[in-house]
Amino acid sequence: FPTNDWVNMSASDMKNCLLPNNPAQVNVEGRNAIQCLHELKDPKNFYLAWEYTSNNNCSEVVHLNLIPGVSQIQLNIEEVRNIYRTSKSAAKQKLAGTALNQILGDDKDWRNMTVGEMKANL
Repeated sequence: FPTNDWVNMSASDMKNCLLPNNPAQVNVEGRNAIQCLHELKDPKNFYLAWEYTSNNNCSEVVHLNLIPGVSQIQLNIEEVRNIYRTSKSAAKQKLAGTALNQILGDDKDWRNMTVGEMKANL
């Protein structure tokens, strides 16, 4: 990091600087699925909510809820993750990618689109 820039960064920002995204899981602007989904979040499109529910001692259910705004985009998907094998971030990335595929349609791949193109296709 340039001198003292790390002081103003969150741990997540530092991790993103040091560990780049998997190229297969980013769009043409270099944003991952979670970042794209958060860019699309708007009161006229949808609201976004992440929820975590303990399933048992070694697993947890990660829920992604897209709550409709003015548009009729609504989605509720979940992923069960083993807390000893899968990170919460990996489960969220998988859910965000699934959500983008579902709201944009099967014929459009979010990885080949800019956020502006995604917004135009909602």
